[in-house]
Amino acid sequence: MVSEELLREAARAAMDNADELLADATLLHENGRPARALSLAIIGSEETGKALMFTLASLDAIPDLRASLGQQRYWGLTDHPLKQVLSQIVGHAEYVADEYADVVSSAAPEAGSPGLLWWLEQFLRQCAEWAEKQVGDRKEPRRTQQFFKKIVEDFHKRFRQGQPPGPAQTPDEEKWNALYVDLAEGKVRTPASITADQAWSKIVDLQIGLEATQRLRSALADDAVWDALRVRFP
Repeated sequence: MVSEELLREAARAAMDNADELLADATLLHENGRPARALSLAIIGSEETGKALMFTLASLDAIPDLRASLGQQRYWGLTDHPLKQVLSQIVGHAEYVADEYADVVSSAAPEAGSPGLLWWLEQFLRQCAEWAEKQVGDRKEPRRTQQFFKKIVEDFHKRFRQGQPPGPAQTPDEEKWNALYVDLAEGKVRTPASITADQAWSKIVDLQIGLEATQRLRSALADDAVWDALRVRFP
């Protein structure tokens, strides 16, 4: 079985890689290369989702996930739509944990705001609840697709008030469209069809996902905080 420390290291490395992909995608966007910028931004989001998977496995927050990751060809590490969904879950879980913290603070103002460990536990338990359902739903692709589209719809409503969510494509479809020439609806489709606005939308998605992991990243990098968090997930 993969060790807790190795999974923790992998989570940090995946987040660092997502940071670098964000920088590369932004540079490409600034230099008039929207298709490649879009594809790298989506891959960066996949790395954010992978980091969440490694973190939950390290804490044993999802039964059997750590054992599954120890298998030589674990499907979750190569399932791109799954990692994309997990990256969306991060932003939603941050929102829910923040709202819960506000409720607790309002109910007992004399106690002050809940601390970092309390917040991290709520955040990760919310992630684990949604991620466990999603991992199970991978055996039922139709349910997975419906769940993914609902997350994307909610995400756009929350962070892009008044702006249309764009074409009805999953990030995986958009990523491949940005990389390959194909035939679609009797026409040749090329990466040149990707616009700067589409690319920027995915860069913003990645930025939001990475910002949502900041408190988790601080815990992953701090042995004392991590050890205190670990005991909350027996």
